[in-house]
Amino acid sequence: MSHIVILVGSYYPDFQAVGICVRNIVNELKIDNEITIISKKSSFKLNFEDEFNGVKINRIQTKSSRALQYLDQKIKTTKGAKKIFYKLCKDFFRTLRLFKVLNSNSVLYKDEVEAYSKKLNEINKKKRVEVVIPCASPFETCIASIQFKQKNKGIKLVPYMFDHFSNNDAIYRHSKLLRYLKFKNHVKLEKLLYDNSDVILCMKHYINSQKLIHKGVDKFIAVEHPLLLRSKADKSFEFNKDKLIIVYTGVLYKKIRNPEYAFTIISELMNNKSNIELHIFGSGDCYSIIHYYQSIFPNQIKYHGHVNSEIAESARENCDILLSIGNISNNQLPSKTFEYMSAMKPIIHFSSNKTDDTISILRRYPSSCILFEDSIRFRENLVKLEEFLKTENKIDSFDQLEKIFFDAVPSYTSEKILRYLQ
Repeated sequence: MSHIVILVGSYYPDFQAVGICVRNIVNELKIDNEITIISKKSSFKLNFEDEFNGVKINRIQTKSSRALQYLDQKIKTTKGAKKIFYKLCKDFFRTLRLFKVLNSNSVLYKDEVEAYSKKLNEINKKKRVEVVIPCASPFETCIASIQFKQKNKGIKLVPYMFDHFSNNDAIYRHSKLLRYLKFKNHVKLEKLLYDNSDVILCMKHYINSQKLIHKGVDKFIAVEHPLLLRSKADKSFEFNKDKLIIVYTGVLYKKIRNPEYAFTIISELMNNKSNIELHIFGSGDCYSIIHYYQSIFPNQIKYHGHVNSEIAESARENCDILLSIGNISNNQLPSKTFEYMSAMKPIIHFSSNKTDDTISILRRYPSSCILFEDSIRFRENLVKLEEFLKTENKIDSFDQLEKIFFDAVPSYTSEKILRYLQ
């Protein structure tokens, strides 16, 4: 039995994409190993030490994150001029923090690196750590793990690369200038990580680009998002059974995953079909777009805002159709694709990028409709979608999915980890 420490950004109870993947792997690894999680303390109500499903959780909190949480709390509990004041304070604080980062050699928060590193050392004093698995993003977990390994002999370092770092447009705020200024430094940090790693778990959709950047590194192991699980969702979220329910779960960003085209097509359908309802669960910066279409179809478009992973799963399980919107950039594969497939529902996918990795996955899925976002193809897409909705789209069994997407089953990745730790 090994003591494995996994460093992640979000975890119980505020699971986000990477945290959900980690939870699925932990459920496999904990059978024969002692697992400890280090995650961020996302709210005041959470304790610094906790336990979930028999696994210890240690949370970190920096002065900056505590200040932002304080301001968020004040924004929620005040009104009028005070509320505006706290919002301005939050905007100023975030801008100042971002400015400091942008003026450094890399887009990293040093206080977070220090917090992860400190917590690792504290855990190691209580019980010797044998394996460290930092999950990127955030990449701060990787830097802290490097520092820990360099100070402690015999530690196995296994980074779990869910996202790009040096080649991730999002961390550069989609700025070509920032990318030009920091790309080389980020590549050096990746090289430092890979030089100190025993083995590197890398999402298979971008492993080739990593091999091109880091030629000669032979430690990469291709893995998939470990999200294909038989659904255990309850009926906590029920819809009107007389309606055709389309559900979207996840974040929406104007510059990353813009819903405008998809909403235009679906709204056109709603003009002729009053039985269609679109339910949106998630967050992001697209509320103005959502609100516009809601104002046209107030009884057919419902925005539920940010919800926890259990409610999102229940919504996916109890709807008729799932709506997927691809990333504008192709350097990230949305993990929700596999969560969607686990629900065994028909999937409508809108893609603005012909090299979208989601397309090759959904073409293997037994029930999908892929539409390319193109104004010239608007009528063609509308007809194609109408025909898809008329078709009886059924998936025979979950076993069928497991055979097609075997590497997205959590046990596949956990077995790879354990094999390389022996």
